Amino acid sequence: MFEENQNQTSCTNNGTVLDTDNPGHVSILACLVMLLVLTIVCNLCVIVKLYKNEYHKKTRTRFLLSSLACVDICIGIIIMPVQITILFHDAASNIGLKFCDVINNLDVTLTSMSVFHLTMLTWERRVAICNPFGYAIVCSKKRLAIVYTAGWVTVAACSFGIIMPGYQTFEAEAWKLECQVVQPKCQFIVGIYFVVGASLITIVFPIALVLYFNINVICYVKKTRANNNNLGGSCESLTKNRRIRVTVTIAVLTGAFLFCWLPFTVVNVLDTIDGRMVPTTLTIFTLWLGYANSAANPLLYLLMQCNKCIGRG
Repeated sequence: MFEENQNQTSCTNNGTVLDTDNPGHVSILACLVMLLVLTIVCNLCVIVKLYKNEYHKKTRTRFLLSSLACVDICIGIIIMPVQITILFHDAASNIGLKFCDVINNLDVTLTSMSVFHLTMLTWERRVAICNPFGYAIVCSKKRLAIVYTAGWVTVAACSFGIIMPGYQTFEAEAWKLECQVVQPKCQFIVGIYFVVGASLITIVFPIALVLYFNINVICYVKKTRANNNNLGGSCESLTKNRRIRVTVTIAVLTGAFLFCWLPFTVVNVLDTIDGRMVPTTLTIFTLWLGYANSAANPLLYLLMQCNKCIGRG
């Protein structure tokens, strides 16, 4: 009897619906809408800046940065409005659980592609700085197109191939699955295997590669400066400085990604292990902190460009 009452309480708390009649909740709604608008507007500004910037014209970096901005715009246009709706309304009864699954698929795909773009950008900058003479071959348009397309296809296939059939709920807590039957919510219920696998593939491995590439660049730059102290005013040195500034910007974007998404990753793992020990408000906060990364990316880019950290000699 006690276990039954506990499960009923858990189901009652399964998903949070905020009330528009509550002034505090209305303030939260206003902040989330501002974040949504900021995400779309700032990323559009980045795309315009990239195509006006002489240094980035006809470069792979411009394409990848523009693509990252487009991914963030999609998060602002598609994911954020639906997540706001879920917070304030019973979205499952209004839009249906199948549509919720589609949104969850897009959510996983787009956020995974953010870190994929950062990994590609860091690799491309490493080649440009550490192997400039081999850049045209290693980072040829054909190779980048193959890697870029393969990334999208792989992430989308894994996301839709796992989530739509419901395989992500394998080894999920039984009471969560029961609650979805008794009181359906537009929630993304996952098992421990999916969470650990997704965290390794979309966070741990890519960030490890990014750190490895950045360390390589730092070591190469230090070695080059030690051997070429007399090239400070040369054209070659100026070109290399520009490339280093781009690399610094990408490193900052990577740091911002970690700051925004690492808390949600940790909370999500804990929630999968025992959903009752993680407050719903904490899960929602860390999720929106992750979404805030889509606004942080363009803001950091524009700020660093204004401070002559990228694209200027």
